[in-house]
Amino acid sequence: VRISDAQTRDQDNNIIYSELILTTPGEISFGSSLDSTYSGVSDLVIRGLSGIHLTDDVGVISPFHAVTFDGPIKLYDALTINTADGDLHFASSIDSDLTANTRALTLNAGTGNITLNDSIGFINPLGAIEFNSSVVFERASSCYADCNLFVIASNHPITFNASVDDSA
Repeated sequence: VRISDAQTRDQDNNIIYSELILTTPGEISFGSSLDSTYSGVSDLVIRGLSGIHLTDDVGVISPFHAVTFDGPIKLYDALTINTADGDLHFASSIDSDLTANTRALTLNAGTGNITLNDSIGFINPLGAIEFNSSVVFERASSCYADCNLFVIASNHPITFNASVDDSA
């Protein structure tokens, strides 16, 4: 899926990053890759409050400037999520689908940060997990019992190729 986003510039010809928001109170599913029409010129926010289902890469061919996922994510295949030097923000959990516990995940935010507000693979572990940009673990809401953020891979490596910060 190629999402048509607008390229906007100010009076000095600098790119103004617009925000494209996809929202549903239910589940939102993407059956193919997600790419921007104009690489790196807009921010994508996906709000699937009951869940976001990903079956293919996001921003690998033509990345968005920044991407925010607001809702629990289920991976239905191994995939890569890229931004064009903007932040990559996960406001909720990331898990493999129920039928396979080995979905690999690669995250690239260039010079941006990867921010995780919840656990990865806690309910259904992932396969190999690779972080290729600075990672910030940041619990966004108060918690009462288990305040830990988990990154769990099922007998596969977890690789951090940049700095890691626990801001919780």
